[in-house]
Amino acid sequence: MTSIFKQKKKKQMESTENQTNKRREFLTKVCPTVAFAMFGISFLEACSSDSTSDPGTTGVTDSGSGYGDSDNNSTDSSGSDNSSNTPAYTIDGDTITADLSNAFFDNLKNVGGYLNFTDGGVLLLRTSATEILAFDNCCPHAGTSNAWTFSASSSRFTCSNHGNSYGTSQGGTANCSSGATSGNLARYTTTINENQLVVTK
Repeated sequence: MTSIFKQKKKKQMESTENQTNKRREFLTKVCPTVAFAMFGISFLEACSSDSTSDPGTTGVTDSGSGYGDSDNNSTDSSGSDNSSNTPAYTIDGDTITADLSNAFFDNLKNVGGYLNFTDGGVLLLRTSATEILAFDNCCPHAGTSNAWTFSASSSRFTCSNHGNSYGTSQGGTANCSSGATSGNLARYTTTINENQLVVTK
């Protein structure tokens, strides 16, 4: 009788954890959009961090490092992964070095997985077991960098700010804030050596 009770309790706990994860994922994806719709761009500017005070963030800072975040749905990697003191990434000028074994990059474990890595200013896309592509995350239409989704079926990133979608092929590049509503995103050079990804802009 005790083992049946333990099994039921375990199933209840797993169900509760699954619901919590779904709730967290929903809030992570929807809340920024709702906040933007309610408060506009001034809210985002008021809540953004000063780029010179936090190394490893996008902005003027030339170099820095981030320790990752166990919530890999986040587009900002501020904070630290309590399980490790190894940086999730470093940014040195136009070179980003990422530790793919860090939980922050878990979205890139499977082919088709992507991550809007806002600190590095790149969209990362796993295309095979041995390749991750990197693209400029600045929308060619209006410069938005935090509103991307990816469709594996069309192999296109869509900026939800105005609904424009951009390809991942080479050539026909639509540059950041150029007003272009179609084309391909600017692609950066990437190399992978074991669990280390290097992106060169």
